[in-house]
Amino acid sequence: MFSEEFVAKQVPLVSETVQATKAIVTFLKQSGLASQLKQAVRQEVPTRSNSKVSMLKSVCSEFEKIEALLESRNNDIMEGVNKSTLNDLIEILQPFKHASDTLEEENTQHFLWSCSMLPS
Repeated sequence: MFSEEFVAKQVPLVSETVQATKAIVTFLKQSGLASQLKQAVRQEVPTRSNSKVSMLKSVCSEFEKIEALLESRNNDIMEGVNKSTLNDLIEILQPFKHASDTLEEENTQHFLWSCSMLPS
């Protein structure tokens, strides 16, 4: 898609939201607070194109619980994250995830080509 540098320059709110969400997930996992959530929070994996959507959805689905957990510990890490913005990002990225998932599920035929590197 777009480089993180491009997104940070052109749409800083998107970049800031994604970065803050990454920080929240990392903090929850490292602190052990993630175990107190009904659904697991998912970390973004740079080599998996759809992991950003999964991360955003996992935080959005547990948003209020995460917010309460962090507030009870006087942690303001969620200050830069808005649930409405998360929902907007998910709505924008979800069709790409769906298309990618659909292509992965389809049966594809693979043709093998035989070629000789040495003259016969």
